[in-house]
Amino acid sequence: AASFLPEHKRQKTKIIINVNNRASHPQSVKDNSQELLQQLRSRKDEFCIAIDSCSKGRELPEGDGAGFARKIGLDYAYLCCESSDSPEPKIICCMDADTIVEQNYFTAIQECFKNGFEAGVTDFEHRHDGTEEENRIITRYEEYLKHHSRMLQKAGAPWYPVALGPTLVCSADMYAACGGMNRKVAAEDFYFLQMLLKTCPPKKFCSMIGTSVHPSARKSMRVPFGTGATITACLEQNHVIKDFPPEYFDMLAALFDCVDEFAKKAVLVQKDMAVETAERIKAVSPYLFAFLEQENFIEIWKRLFKQDHKDAALLKTAFHCWFDGLKIIRLFHILEKTMP
Repeated sequence: AASFLPEHKRQKTKIIINVNNRASHPQSVKDNSQELLQQLRSRKDEFCIAIDSCSKGRELPEGDGAGFARKIGLDYAYLCCESSDSPEPKIICCMDADTIVEQNYFTAIQECFKNGFEAGVTDFEHRHDGTEEENRIITRYEEYLKHHSRMLQKAGAPWYPVALGPTLVCSADMYAACGGMNRKVAAEDFYFLQMLLKTCPPKKFCSMIGTSVHPSARKSMRVPFGTGATITACLEQNHVIKDFPPEYFDMLAALFDCVDEFAKKAVLVQKDMAVETAERIKAVSPYLFAFLEQENFIEIWKRLFKQDHKDAALLKTAFHCWFDGLKIIRLFHILEKTMP
């Protein structure tokens, strides 16, 4: 990535690498971390900063992992942005060490933020650098991720962008506004993107920055799900990657139509219409209604209406912040178990 930076841009750019491991990691992992740390420290690039989260006494806590490792690096990036007096947009890009970027990576992101965007995601395409079987699996997994995203967008869900760590980009201000990176051991990128989407005004979020990143399709069991875990499960446990049925997304679209309709009616008559909204949803699908009932929908809707009873658009936004990407995934998994 650094080689794609013009010389005059390097003074305004910091590449922050958090070299990390836990004390309980095998000695081979620790040795590899130390070797990388020394290589980075021997470089003469002032814009390349190595953070030591691997040496004895500086390791990641045993209960932490990918989320905390990202958080350390991204929090440091935020501090660098805050101390800069450059008039140009202050941008924080999340990245994985084994991800390759395209030549226009920096320029595409900079142009995007010069146009007023505050956060966004790049496109992605995994590298086919594994075995033939691993490459086949990663191709299928990528198809699944992008198909799922397209179907969510078609249904009207604001949470449709794919959550993949090295695609995430935001301004320093937006990073702080959404609470920064979380410390979750896994799915930290998913939860961070959820907070970005909830915090960033929709018109300020770019769902497709004009460049692509190329992560490694590595086999891994460091976390219980994600790219590496999926490849491992397919190879060793005969796991099959399946798309969710179109009916699930149709149900989701019908739910959003109901919410849109009754948000407008409720604001017009100045009555929450929670029961009426629930009855309409029940008519759409008893399975969907059962899930929402379990999630205490009627009481939640009443509370949301009390907060945003003067503006249907705000009421609808509040609903989506409650019925977020995590709830959608939970709904789909329950539908898999309950729908015939």
